[in-house]
Amino acid sequence: MAMYRDTARVSDRSPIRPSARRILVVEDSPTMQRAVVTRLEAEGYEVSTASSGEEAIKLVFEAPFDLVVSDVTMHTITGVQLCRILRDDPATAGIPILLLSGDDDPRSRFWGRKAGADHYLSKRDALRLVEVVRGLLEGRPLRSPFVEAGTDRPPIDRLSRVLDQHLFEAVVASEVQRLMDVVHDRLRFGESLLKLVADVVSCPYIVLFLQGPGGPTYCVYARGPWPVGEPEVAATLVALEPGTKLDVEIVHPAGSWLGEPNAIEVGEVATIPVRVRGERLAELRLFSGMRPMAQEDVDTTKIIAKAIGPLAKSLFLMEETRLLALTDGLTGLYNRRHVADRLARELERFARRGTPLCVAICDIDHFKRINDHYGHNVGDNVLRAVSNVLRSSVRRTDIVGRWGGEEFLVILPESTLATARVVAERLRLGLEHAADGLDGDVHVTASIGVALATAEMNTDQLLEAADRALYRAKSGGRNRVEMA
Repeated sequence: MAMYRDTARVSDRSPIRPSARRILVVEDSPTMQRAVVTRLEAEGYEVSTASSGEEAIKLVFEAPFDLVVSDVTMHTITGVQLCRILRDDPATAGIPILLLSGDDDPRSRFWGRKAGADHYLSKRDALRLVEVVRGLLEGRPLRSPFVEAGTDRPPIDRLSRVLDQHLFEAVVASEVQRLMDVVHDRLRFGESLLKLVADVVSCPYIVLFLQGPGGPTYCVYARGPWPVGEPEVAATLVALEPGTKLDVEIVHPAGSWLGEPNAIEVGEVATIPVRVRGERLAELRLFSGMRPMAQEDVDTTKIIAKAIGPLAKSLFLMEETRLLALTDGLTGLYNRRHVADRLARELERFARRGTPLCVAICDIDHFKRINDHYGHNVGDNVLRAVSNVLRSSVRRTDIVGRWGGEEFLVILPESTLATARVVAERLRLGLEHAADGLDGDVHVTASIGVALATAEMNTDQLLEAADRALYRAKSGGRNRVEMA
């Protein structure tokens, strides 16, 4: 027999006397009701009865019960619906529920389990009734009296509220499933998800934080005041630690207000994690703005967070698969094709937002001599060591790829020429020690050419400018940085 939320354990004796336990039997058949009551009273339980779901709801909210035993099939409010009502109300959510069915069919068992029943028993298996009841009550404390606001609410109103809630959850889950169409692209996924959340949540700022192979990234939906061209304000809004630099994609709804940074009112913050089998994949953050945080907004976001867990997992698996195809096998950096695609995307973002963008081409000095003198194995180790220095010396939002041979491309979003010069010098100095720890007396230096994107440039022109600067660095003696 299938067990639901708790395991019904067999025990000869309960630590609490049966006479202290109150059980409600809900059954619209007088004959079956008498049979169940007789068996339970013979064990010493205090038993009350109800002939309908409506009557049961009234009794349960008038006084506490330690267990509800209900028929599955009844007129108007069924046992499954009764189970739903009790499970969805905090005052009665903890009462164990045993469902009895005349038909031991899979559909009834499934429906009862999804309604939150603790156990399901066929009436044809009635000899096990006392055993199951004893197991459900064993180890549970006596129910404490409770007072619930609105106890005079008609049962049909309670049922209507529960059904409305579950219908809403089903519709939200259906809308979330539509996001499968964009699960291949995390920014499109984030934008679409935030627009869905904004449709049902009233908060002025909603944030999605995604982890995984393609992250970490933040998407922000701002329907309240928002600064133009102030990415550091976005970092403050999404509650990052000071100085943290992450990719932040801002989604502005049509007609949103764009103003000064000091016009933002964050208000209360609620963080709702997105998990799959205990693994934390993402989180949604709500910012209430000028008004208190509405519990309804939090509850609705929890429904969405639960529904998007499998989608986030799919997104990350796709990213991981793509990452294997987009990385250089020797260094683990992005390969030339992918880093070129990323540069094109960053140029599009530069054109859209007007934030500065720089690139740096880094070339290992005299690499052919290293290969000729020490062999290709040592040369490969040098390339790996250089890659590690480049990877560890840039920000998370910077993009590093192997451009070809001993050349590497570093994309520096939201970096001015002055900032890029500082980064390039840091890379150059770090690469002087890249070969430390390698066998032999290998010494590595690199020349770096840096260029700033302008509105007139395409990717080829930007790379050509950086390449000319690299040529000057080589011609000027190597182990130096030149700016375009």
